Order: sequence, then C-alpha cells, then structure tokens
Amino acid sequence: MAENDTAAHPGATRRVILMVWDGMRPDFVSDDRTPHLRRLMAHGTTYGRAVGVLPSVTRPTTTSVTTGAYPAAHGIYSNLFTGPEGDRAAVDTGDRASLERLRAVNSSGRIVPLATLPEALVAAGRRVVSMGSGSSGQVTMLDPERAGTTVHILFTEPAALMETLTARIGPVPERCIPVQEANDWLVRALTDYVLPEIDPDVVLIWLCEPDASQHAKGLGAPESDASIRGNDARLGRILDAIDTGGVPTTIIVASDHGHSTVTGMVRMSDALTEAGFGAAMASGAMYVSEKAIIIEANQPDADLPTRVGQWLIAQPYIGAVIDWTSTHTVSGTLAPSDVYGLHPRPKLSHTPTFSWSWRWDDTDTNEHGVRGAAYSGYTEGLADFDRLQGHIVGLNRLTSTHGTLAPADQRTVLVLGGAGIHHSTPDLPAGVVDIAPTILALLGLPPLPDADGRALTEAFIDGPAPASVAVHTETLATLLNGSPLRRHTVGTTAYVDTTTPG
Repeated sequence: MAENDTAAHPGATRRVILMVWDGMRPDFVSDDRTPHLRRLMAHGTTYGRAVGVLPSVTRPTTTSVTTGAYPAAHGIYSNLFTGPEGDRAAVDTGDRASLERLRAVNSSGRIVPLATLPEALVAAGRRVVSMGSGSSGQVTMLDPERAGTTVHILFTEPAALMETLTARIGPVPERCIPVQEANDWLVRALTDYVLPEIDPDVVLIWLCEPDASQHAKGLGAPESDASIRGNDARLGRILDAIDTGGVPTTIIVASDHGHSTVTGMVRMSDALTEAGFGAAMASGAMYVSEKAIIIEANQPDADLPTRVGQWLIAQPYIGAVIDWTSTHTVSGTLAPSDVYGLHPRPKLSHTPTFSWSWRWDDTDTNEHGVRGAAYSGYTEGLADFDRLQGHIVGLNRLTSTHGTLAPADQRTVLVLGGAGIHHSTPDLPAGVVDIAPTILALLGLPPLPDADGRALTEAFIDGPAPASVAVHTETLATLLNGSPLRRHTVGTTAYVDTTTPG
C-alpha cells in the first residue's frame, strides 16, 4: 500500500478487507519476518493490547468476529462441545455438517442466534465474500446463514463458483506443512477474481497459518517461521492489488489467538472417573467435552455440581474455572461475566455447567527459546505413555496449542491501515469482538444489535483522539497459578487479560 494512501482517501473507505492469520502471536512480528505487516503498521493503527476470547481457540473466535459478541452470547463455547438437550453428542465446529445440528438449539432455526456481519452487510445492499483455508466449519462460522459468497479451498457458495475459480487460477493444491500453496491459491482467488469480478464491499479472508505449522512443528520451528513469512508475502500481494485497484480500501490484519508450547496432555475423562464421577458420566448425568462439563439439571444427585466444581479447582493442571450455575456457590471460580463481558445473556440448552482454562507458565521456554507453556487436553496421536504421570502424558514430539487465559494464547495481532485510518499506537484495550463493529462503522452502517464489541473509531482519521477514550481497569481475581485477571472497560465493552496494562 502506498505511503500516502491515508491522505489520498481522508475519512472515507469504499471497501474493507479483513485478513486473519490464524494463531499468530504479536511477538513474532518483526522487520525481518513480516516486512509488509511492519509497513502497514508504520502508516496505520496498531493495538498492542488486543485480546481474543476464552477459550482462545478458532471457531468461538470466528463467531465472535462475525457477531461482535462473546461466546456467552453466540453459544459457540469451544471447538468441540456437548450438544443441546436431547442430543448431547459432541458438536464438532470444524465440520459444517455438524454445525447444522445447532439449528435445533435456537428457536429461530439458525446456527447462531445473533445477527452476523454478513447479514447486516447484505441487508444494507453491500456485497461480502468470506474466504478460508482452515476447516470447513471455520469458514462456515464467518457467514453461518450464507448471506454472502463463500470461497473455501474445498468448496464454495454458490457451488458453481469453484468451477469458475478452477478454470481461472487452476485447481487447489494439496495441503502440506507449512500450508503455502493452498494459501497462495486462496489469495490468488481474492486478487485475480473476487476483487475485480465480484467487486465486494467487504472481504473476510482467514488463513490457516501459522496455526497449522505451529501445532505440527512447534513455536519457533523453521516450518512455523516459513508459514509466517508466507503470510506476510500474501499480505504484500493483497496490498499491491489494493494499490492498483483504485478502490479506497481499509485493510485490517488480525489474529484469533496465540500459542503455547504443550508441557503435558490431561486425560480428563480418566481423571474424573478416578475421582468418583465415572457413574455420573456413564448414566448420562454428566458430559465432558473440550474444556467444559455439562451436568443435567434433572439428575438425582443435588450435590454433584458442587463436588465437581470443587474437584476442578483442586487440580494442579487447571488455571481457572468458570461456574455457569445460577447459584455460583463454588469458592474460587469465576462468573461468566468475569470473562465474557457485562451484558446479561440467556442460558442456552448447551451452556456448560463448568468450563476451564488449562494451567500455564509464562516463564517456560521451548527448545527454540520461545516463552509460554501450558497443559492441554489429551490428543492420542501425540501421547507418549513412557512419560505417563497419572492422568498427564508427555509428548512424543515438540508441539504447541492454545485455548487458555495465558498471555501467549490471549494476545492477538490487530492492525488497521489504508483508507480512513491514521497512524497511531493507542494504549487502549481492543479485541476480536471489535472487528465487526469497526467494519460497519467504516462503511457508515448501523451496529449489530447484540454486539459486545465497540467500533475502534479512535483509529479513524475523523475519530476521537485515543487519549480521550476513557478506560476503567479493575482486578477481578487472582487465578490458580497466581496470575491476576484484569478487566478493562471502554464504554460498555469489557476486555480481560492476565497481563499488566500497557
């Protein structure tokens, strides 16, 4: 993007492109590794205190991006969670067919009960294209009601579009680590077809890297580094297309979460069975999923929720526990409002009884010198039973994951540049819930009615000075590993983190 783009399009934009780098940690941004992103930062607005949501995993975050709301409102509580009453089988949000089961949860027959960014754009007569190289469920959650056009590396909506793209730019390459060729194909689809032919007002493009390489090879590994460099090169091609396209464009570069090196995997169902809760699980009184437990309201053991909550708090691999019960009687747990904002939300039939963050350690470093480590849930393909320690198994190769309240997982990239954006580095909290409100505000459209997030207008050329934006900070709790949990409130939008402000 040319250095004078902001001056050329003062206070106005015609198009917004959101580019998400899945799993990108802000501390991996550097002049050498990400020169194009650095150039965008030099002339745009960078939020150094941007955060994700809990759990810091992809599909809940994707849904927060498109709704501007936290998981307590949109109901996508994790990548894999227990289904609604009467159908407690796990919902795999990575699979778009599995996501269709959520329509039974909502009386409106929708996957997500809240209005989405694509729906708001289409209702206003704007064109929106959602693109992705991750799971089929991830790109589905960008536009769950199929309001606009979707381009995934395996399918398109409408279906006939894939034939057109294949004829124009060739077939989709195979995915391998690092995922370079398939991501290159997706960006070519954007620059060579979507922008000139569809002429969208908004593009949401979500690249699966560096997440895929970091999971497979670890933080700081050569493959992970290559995946980041590849994303930056793709950003450069998008910026070149903006420069030559003649359409005043704002670009937002963001990540959904960070990563921590895995120090051990917890076999939670086995641990619960040994603790005496096996019968409750076997009878259907209790269900365990990814970082969450549902206890049926009509099960006969009235004390079961309290005993389970107290047991969770006592485990050495648990970093924080959220108690979703109306009584909230387990000492040491957090309330949903502590991590999901201040707006009251109706309970859905698949709302957890308890959810948790795994324990983490900010001081641990891996073999590449990258800080940040955490426990994770059990993954059979990575288990090393020669290193079995009770219900915690070691690893048979270096890997990383995410999902906790650790700063390494929660801190995200958030950079705005191009038309209508000035250069600043505001010392303000921001988050993925702000992306949809900001896109709508850039285009002069009304906000989403149920959004928790805010429009980041202090980044706009004609917006308020960042220093005039009031922030109220409070310490909510000291978590089980000693980390402070802080809430920062701007207007009605609340953000939480476990790091010192600034």
